Amino acid sequence: MNVEIVGTERLTWDREVGGIWMDQENDSVLGLQGKTLTVGAGGINVSYSDKRLYLGNGQITSNESAIVIHAGTYGTGNFTEEGQPVNLSFSLSAVIKDHKDHKVGLILTGKHPAGERGQERGIVALEGDRSNTYTGDTVVDGVYNALYLSKKSEATAIAGNLYVKNGAAVNLLRSNQIADSSSVFLTSGAGLMFSSIQGERIEKIRALIVEKGVSKFDFGHLEESINDKRTLILDDLSINNGALLRIMRWQEGRDHLLVRKDSKHLADALKKITIDGWAKNQIYLKDYDKDYWSIEAAPEPTTYGALLGAMGLGVFVLRRRLASRGKR
Repeated sequence: MNVEIVGTERLTWDREVGGIWMDQENDSVLGLQGKTLTVGAGGINVSYSDKRLYLGNGQITSNESAIVIHAGTYGTGNFTEEGQPVNLSFSLSAVIKDHKDHKVGLILTGKHPAGERGQERGIVALEGDRSNTYTGDTVVDGVYNALYLSKKSEATAIAGNLYVKNGAAVNLLRSNQIADSSSVFLTSGAGLMFSSIQGERIEKIRALIVEKGVSKFDFGHLEESINDKRTLILDDLSINNGALLRIMRWQEGRDHLLVRKDSKHLADALKKITIDGWAKNQIYLKDYDKDYWSIEAAPEPTTYGALLGAMGLGVFVLRRRLASRGKR
């Protein structure tokens, strides 16, 4: 049976449904009251732009291989007083867990129209202060689909592997959102990024794998977070032939992309990395500690020229001074 959520509804016992429909026009809020909701092939269907939708306060699983979230936006979102778009999300704070009989994954997909304020984004936020325990794959697929990871109190949002595809993005609003044993796969314009919200961030995962096309990792610095340290720690970094990893908003000394020294694929991956504002072929490894390399960048060739020019001028002036003293 499919269920449409109208207003605020609360679960009073464990329940199994074919699918759930939540819409901002219905002011949809679903509180699980500590109970378990099992969702079938219909998945979770959410539509919003101006209001935030909530599902929390209990556990959610699926009798299928994955919980599918179909996120839809109307293209009618609001602006702030400064003229910036307000990005609202579907908040999922219920604990996502495996089914008693099998692993469960999570899939985020959906289409989003361009409205009067521009292109909308379908944002789904995994929130709350309890760790998700599902161990299947998490898949975020499709341009303008974004998964925000914002678990509190050192809780883990994702315990399995994470696949980000076809222009989708994953935003790390807090530290340690992904399990250390997880691998992240980026394909065809996908993005993994630290949030631009103020605060230091650190994330450690087993491997970052760029499978196809140009994908990006963004340290996420804007004016409000310009001095905040951000660190991504990897056991391995692998980039397939023909693929490329673009690193954005990195700054020497402030940000660190660390890879274990026993990484199997780092030497090859290093040739397939660019860092914005730095020379494509000037990426190098800096000794960070006994276990990790830090991926760093040398100045652009034009900067080298300016530095060498200044150094040359200094040497020339010094030589003239020494020569004139010798004649005295």
